[in-house]
Amino acid sequence: MLGGKFLCGVGDQVQLAQTELKMMQGLLKDADARQRDKEVIRVLVAEIRDAAYDLEDVSENFALKVTSKFQEERRRC
Repeated sequence: MLGGKFLCGVGDQVQLAQTELKMMQGLLKDADARQRDKEVIRVLVAEIRDAAYDLEDVSENFALKVTSKFQEERRRC
């Protein structure tokens, strides 16, 4: 049952991270169209894209671990 206490409130944080990821993706789509002329925008787009990929990886890894933990606990019952 320790896992349940550990995960308390994490769902809200994951949902917030997913919302922020969607905002980053929207910004990137818009900035991609503008980056041809501005080096600063090109660098910013690259940094945001890297952060978005990292956030996506973290979200996916978290979901896999939660699913795995849930399946382990179901097998014990």
